[in-house]
Amino acid sequence: LGGVLGGLGGLLWVGRQGAYYPSMLGFNTIFMIFAMAVFGGISLRGGRGNIEDVVAGIFFIGTLFTGLSFLDVGVYLRYAIVGSFIIAGVIINSARFEIRDRLLTSA
Repeated sequence: LGGVLGGLGGLLWVGRQGAYYPSMLGFNTIFMIFAMAVFGGISLRGGRGNIEDVVAGIFFIGTLFTGLSFLDVGVYLRYAIVGSFIIAGVIINSARFEIRDRLLTSA
């Protein structure tokens, strides 16, 4: 399912842009997509996460980045703040899944 949605997203991107070059996305777009997915609860180990949390992560990181832009925060500080949310999301997800796995194996 993930591959199908990724392929569909790629087709939509190419349809919108008219062409695709590997350098078109750039660091900024990939960084934001990664931040949205990780903060939305997608495990870096794979196989864990759900669409509702990812949509919430998309709205949260998008709103955070846009709000910081409206507040005229410098671009480097914006990325540093989003990066800190990535680190927090990874730590929270790891702890959450570890506790869940421990509870499931003890039950």
